[in-house]
Amino acid sequence: MSTPPTLEKYIESYYWSSMSPERSGQSLKTQIENDLSTATIKLLENNVPQSEIEAFESKYWDFCSKYLSQSAKVASTGITGRSGFNYARNEKASISADKTMKNWLEWTEFKVNQLIKRALPYIDPKEQADSELTDLLKEQAQYKEHNKTAKKNGLDMVPSWKLTNLNNRIKARKAKIEKINKQEVLAETNPVEILSEKNGLKIFIDNSIQRVVFKHDSKPSSEEIATLKQKGFRWSPKNLQWQAFINRNSLDFAKSSAGIVEETKVVKKRDFISEVMDKYNAFFAFGRDQLNDQLTERNLPLDTKLVSLDMGLYLPKVSDENVENFIKEFNNASHVQKN
Repeated sequence: MSTPPTLEKYIESYYWSSMSPERSGQSLKTQIENDLSTATIKLLENNVPQSEIEAFESKYWDFCSKYLSQSAKVASTGITGRSGFNYARNEKASISADKTMKNWLEWTEFKVNQLIKRALPYIDPKEQADSELTDLLKEQAQYKEHNKTAKKNGLDMVPSWKLTNLNNRIKARKAKIEKINKQEVLAETNPVEILSEKNGLKIFIDNSIQRVVFKHDSKPSSEEIATLKQKGFRWSPKNLQWQAFINRNSLDFAKSSAGIVEETKVVKKRDFISEVMDKYNAFFAFGRDQLNDQLTERNLPLDTKLVSLDMGLYLPKVSDENVENFIKEFNNASHVQKN
């Protein structure tokens, strides 16, 4: 485990670049320790295990020591004088120190977020959907009771659009639960569907984790890796394989790579939009039918700005990532009826 640098190391990092290395070193030491303290408190508040916090702090001090060592090689002509000053070497040392600081800051932000995300309790998708459905049904019952009382007493009733929205959200949760049930049955009855196994490459569908998988005996070429990434596959260090969520694109690519030729079924644009929209939960809660109508009237390819406008109007909580994923999948589909 790495330990924090001494105050002398901080002071040494300013010997050739500051008129007051003691004051500069002490100031930098305080700032770095405060930044680590802020990060550590954030990790503790999110129940990150102590062992992982200690490993994080150790790596943090590794970065710190490296930065101080490189900073000690940076000089200023105001301290050393101009005579015989090696500008090229000094610039190289300065660039190295700046690069280390940049990597240090980026790593710290990334690692804190990663550890917090890893510490989050696992939420079973089916239990979450059941809980959400229960809450929605309670809300629906309250609305009905309110409208019943309001009608008798001449009070304002719940707006119809609000009831429609709620009904759509209830339908969506029921559909999600049904889909999860089907996936569980499939995972039990047919956990692995092998598509191809030859030349050191096994292509299969793993229903237990809902992934399409490319498993190589040896590392594939850079061209193969680039193609897999382009098709939405990502490397899994845990499973030592390239995998992607089960969807039409990943299945088509896997079957094509396995040499399986299937007759392409042409679907109507509206049906395809509904199918893609089912993948993004944010679409369920707001104006799905209105957005569907908007998109159906358009010709391919979809325009990002216009789709974002529709989603901003009907789906205010949808993320930019969902917008981009939706458009990419929609435009890349070759089986959608154009008219």
